[in-house]
Amino acid sequence: MIRNFPQTMVSAASLGKKAFLSDIAPTNGSDCKNCGGMGMLFLFVATDGPFLTPASPYRGDGKVSKWYGGKWWAGNTHSFTCPECQGEGRGS
Repeated sequence: MIRNFPQTMVSAASLGKKAFLSDIAPTNGSDCKNCGGMGMLFLFVATDGPFLTPASPYRGDGKVSKWYGGKWWAGNTHSFTCPECQGEGRGS
């Protein structure tokens, strides 16, 4: 499925080394197919890594560690209102 992302999300993704999009599947037929019924899209922007072990909470810069693809990354999670359902979580 092709997903629709807000331009601010695309811009945020370009700030890091890697960006990982949350993949939330709809649980019923009325859920928005773009955001899985959450009304929001979540993007983890990794600015450091990969690491063999978690890098936070020892960093002191507010970044968190996330496990993706068998590696640890440090960065921040950003949330964006779904452009398809405007945050309602319901499909059209």
